[in-house]
This record gives sequence, C-alpha cells and structure tokens, in this order.
Amino acid sequence: MTDLLIRNLPQSLRADLVRRAKKTGQSLSEEAKNLLRKGLSAEASAGDIGADRSTLDAIRSAFGSDLMRDHEHADMMGAINAARKGSDRPLPHSK
Repeated sequence: MTDLLIRNLPQSLRADLVRRAKKTGQSLSEEAKNLLRKGLSAEASAGDIGADRSTLDAIRSAFGSDLMRDHEHADMMGAINAARKGSDRPLPHSK
C-alpha cells in the first residue's frame, strides 16, 4: 500500500466528500478510494483512457459530476500552474 497526497483541494470539494462519506458510512479515505476506483473503472471500460486523455482527466471524471464544479477545477488548475511556475517542476502539457 502507498499514500496519495492531494494538494490545494478546494474546501467545497472536501466538504462534498465528507458528506458523501457520512452518507455511505465510510471513512473519508475509503470514500475517496471508492470514487477513484469507480471513476477509473468506468473510464477504462468505456475505452476513454488513451494517449489523448490525461490521468487528470480520468480522475476529474471520477469526481466531476459528484464533487467538483467546473469553476472549482479551473481555479485549482490555475493555482497549481501558478505554483509550478515559481518552482523547478515542469508544467504539465496542455491541450
């Protein structure tokens, strides 16, 4: 097993995830893992993951309809890209 750290998670996304975890009776971590599995499985079975699609797109689709709104995703990506511009880390490839 390994850990995954998600930086700059919008408060509203976390609150939605907490509500969903309480509703399903799962811990926050278990609910996040279940949603990731569900989204990635759905994408893989639909054949949508490929060279033209990033892992971020697949993860976003796992959470998108239930948790993250378009403007929240745009805000998050803007913050990530702004933070990376000030570091030695390369920027992700844009479409």
